[in-house]
Amino acid sequence: MKTLIKNGKIATAGDLFYGDISIVDGIIMEIGTSLKGSYDNEINAFGKLVIPGGVDVHTHFNLHTGSVVARDDFYTGTVAAACGGTTSIVDHMGFGPEGCSLDHQLKVYHKYAKDNAVVDYSFHGVLQHINEDVLKQLEDMVVNQGISSFKAYMTYDYMLKDSDLLRVMERLKDLHGILAVHAENHEIIAYLVRRYTNEGYTAPIYHALSRPDFCEGDAVSRAISLAAAIEDMPLYIVHLSTEAALQHVMRAAAFGERIYAETCPQYLLLNDEKYMHGVEEGLRYILSPPLRRRKNCEALWQGIRAGYIQVV
Repeated sequence: MKTLIKNGKIATAGDLFYGDISIVDGIIMEIGTSLKGSYDNEINAFGKLVIPGGVDVHTHFNLHTGSVVARDDFYTGTVAAACGGTTSIVDHMGFGPEGCSLDHQLKVYHKYAKDNAVVDYSFHGVLQHINEDVLKQLEDMVVNQGISSFKAYMTYDYMLKDSDLLRVMERLKDLHGILAVHAENHEIIAYLVRRYTNEGYTAPIYHALSRPDFCEGDAVSRAISLAAAIEDMPLYIVHLSTEAALQHVMRAAAFGERIYAETCPQYLLLNDEKYMHGVEEGLRYILSPPLRRRKNCEALWQGIRAGYIQVV
């Protein structure tokens, strides 16, 4: 099957121009102007913007958290992705049973996705605990299973200690993998949650107040320091939400560290004022990290413009 998309406004990684795209059996063969030839299908894209399919590297499909399951599964989630122009996703696998092997959730998630996903997909491994078996299993995941990125948590029930973060970084460096980190200071959050709860402060805004900016900044700083101790270790900060954390990312980049960061639309477009319009409305915006003060939104936009935040 030969298809020609013609007269479109084409966006590439470094340019924006009017032209044509020649596709043969689903593979782009040529991009240019006034392309000639015989085609089975011609699409006139005049007046349209033609962009590459999007890649969403942070999805949560079929996510089980206690008795609650995420709204989207691999069918509904990837259909929505395709409708929005996203043609590839990388899903963050949820936690498995306590003490499970590293590949346990990979097997589970392959079953979720097989025959259900309508776009290309892959997975990030999830690190619930670190021991010698898990460190050995990393090689199989990277070399044989094609999973080269792994997520660790610095908070929640399966948070990793700093020493375990260092151990897994050392192993991933050898395997040419990358560590993604959910960075929040667990102890400070736990303390503030207890304090506000005991004092009867349970309105939605206290979800944000119990997770102040410096909790993310501190955890990001620690993760960067650990990665810096291992020469040329790549580190990826997920859902960065504060100027405080961004400052640490910028400083690390200035010193030549391999530091990458993503943020999310909610942190760019919304702020913690959403928590101030009553309980029912405020509960709609409960997420972790929480929505932040307005000043952080502009700082994140500046981080994107300057190239310190590479992924949204």
